[in-house]
Amino acid sequence: MPDAFVAILLGHLVGDFMLQSKHMALTKFDRAWSGFAMCTLHVAIYTATVCVFVWTINPVFIAAVAVPHWLIDQLLAGLVLAEADSRADVRVRVSFDRQVP
Repeated sequence: MPDAFVAILLGHLVGDFMLQSKHMALTKFDRAWSGFAMCTLHVAIYTATVCVFVWTINPVFIAAVAVPHWLIDQLLAGLVLAEADSRADVRVRVSFDRQVP
């Protein structure tokens, strides 16, 4: 069990931070179709990375990783955009995923 946790954690760190470009982090919160598409692409890369680290292609596992991550990113998008609109600060848009220098 600890091995599975470590594999999932490493997959999460690599997929959510190392493989997510600055463009993805900035674009996935856009209200336009491009934001939806970029969020979906990010989640696909993230899910594939976690699956590689866990070494599985189980559809239930894939759904258990992808669906919550996509929903959380979309929920955060609404919160972040509301905050960015109220503060007019572009850096707030990416504060949940990474800081832009």
